[in-house]
Amino acid sequence: MTETTARVVLVTGATSGIGLICARHLATREWRVFGAGRRARDGEMVDGVEMVTMDVDDAASVERGVADIIRRAGRLDAIVNNAGFSMRGAVEDTPIEAAKALFETNFFGALRVCQAAMPAMRANGGGHIVNMGSLAGIAGVPFTGLYSASKFALAGLTESMRYETRPFGVRVALVEPGDFKSEIDAKRRTAAPAGSVYQVAFERFLARRSRYAAVAPTPEPVAALVEQILNDPDPKARYVVAMPKQRLLFALKRITPQKLFEALLARLLDV
Repeated sequence: MTETTARVVLVTGATSGIGLICARHLATREWRVFGAGRRARDGEMVDGVEMVTMDVDDAASVERGVADIIRRAGRLDAIVNNAGFSMRGAVEDTPIEAAKALFETNFFGALRVCQAAMPAMRANGGGHIVNMGSLAGIAGVPFTGLYSASKFALAGLTESMRYETRPFGVRVALVEPGDFKSEIDAKRRTAAPAGSVYQVAFERFLARRSRYAAVAPTPEPVAALVEQILNDPDPKARYVVAMPKQRLLFALKRITPQKLFEALLARLLDV
């Protein structure tokens, strides 16, 4: 497939972690891949991925980045909204400004990219949008409340967009990963003021989560799933990709009484 006929995809948050793995994977599958990130250098080629400087927190930066892709490639067929970060800490301990910053990237960042790209996708006669959610967007996770809230919001946006964009041939889907090895742990922000009444429980939670992170797989299954969705003319609304125990637990959320599910999750996370 030549560069002029290859399908064109934008992957945000493509300088590290799941976004980087997705971008590299798609570049080996005859996609023309543009990888966006705050620290990306415009025009640099990295492992077959054309880099684009883009800060999803900044509307002007998003609009410039999308316009540059369309100028360079002539089209835009798909988006993978992956840019985001995680935050841990008790809801009571989380400053409002920190919560706003989280939503600015995880939710409004994806919204900005969708709004900037939709006109080009409609002009193409269709395309795909994949939003990167989380298992924490299926069930509220203790000491991860604001991150969970941002991913719940993204899930709602995804489901609503599916109705609105379908007449234009644009298919929207949500990927909900569990634990995978990535730089998200190193970049995670924490709200844990000294002397917090939640400190003991929070430390137990962190210890248990560290043990899960140590055995987490690398993110190649997420990249393979994203490729599958982009090749599906009618993808489902939501896809879970996670370790078997995590898949089972969050599947139970749909069929067990809430109190029972809460007890199972609390035992699993030692809270």
